[in-house]
Amino acid sequence: MKRRLLFIASICMLPSCSGNKTNLENNEEIKQEPPKRYGWYDEPLYGDIESITTNEYSLTDKFGEIIKSDIEKQIIHKFNENGDVYETSEYYLDKSMHNLYGSKCIYNYEFNDYKFEIEEYDSHNNLKYKTICKCNKDGYINEEAKYNNRNILESLSKYDDKGNFIECTAYKTNGSMSFKFIDKYDEEGNMVEQLWFNDNGKINYKAICKYDSNKNMIEQEVYNVNNSDYSLKRKEIHKYNFLGKREEQLFYDSNGLFEYKYTFKYDKKGNLIERIRYDNEIMIPKELTEYIITYR
Repeated sequence: MKRRLLFIASICMLPSCSGNKTNLENNEEIKQEPPKRYGWYDEPLYGDIESITTNEYSLTDKFGEIIKSDIEKQIIHKFNENGDVYETSEYYLDKSMHNLYGSKCIYNYEFNDYKFEIEEYDSHNNLKYKTICKCNKDGYINEEAKYNNRNILESLSKYDDKGNFIECTAYKTNGSMSFKFIDKYDEEGNMVEQLWFNDNGKINYKAICKYDSNKNMIEQEVYNVNNSDYSLKRKEIHKYNFLGKREEQLFYDSNGLFEYKYTFKYDKKGNLIERIRYDNEIMIPKELTEYIITYR
């Protein structure tokens, strides 16, 4: 299913991304189209995966040493033997930065009439949302309808016959539109344009995407449309390694000035295991996301 695009120790020095080519160069699997997985919306996954634990940290530089915070956010995905997520748990530090609270999603893949359901529960095990997913005969999701615990429609997402996201509409409690997203694709199946609509049905923002010859998105520009000068709001540059795995994502402001970037690191199977955010031109690491993957 295609969707949009983006260390327990308290003190550590972050590893570099050098040597990544050695780990990946003999892996034929990641040269193929990644398998379709329900319930996973991050980077493509390869191999027989049992679980992925995602930990997010803040980083600070103290006299040349990178200090890592306690885990600020943790997400645990559990996968069934078909490679799909059957349970997702999320945990967050509260405002006091001492206690964790979280939520849980349960995926029911009975596929009655090409449909399955996702139920989301809060930290007290109370049902918050239910999402009903409709699929076509090829197994691609056509539609996702999300309802709150009062059975009121919160959002409706639609996909094309290949599972590409094409539209999402969010609703207010009175049933009127809150906002809307629309994605457009070229003949190669690349998402080349995104539109954001406000509750009046007017376009607020528009994103234009460019791709290389390998169908990797290399640039995205976001424009303010809801003004007279159609001004640039943000620009992203994506860089890839020799196997098409993204290694850098750079962000620039409306004046073309560098703001921050992400770097990415992968294991020998080609799965993402680390993402680091660097702010401003000093390139001091500010955030770390680690992906702990358990294979069967």
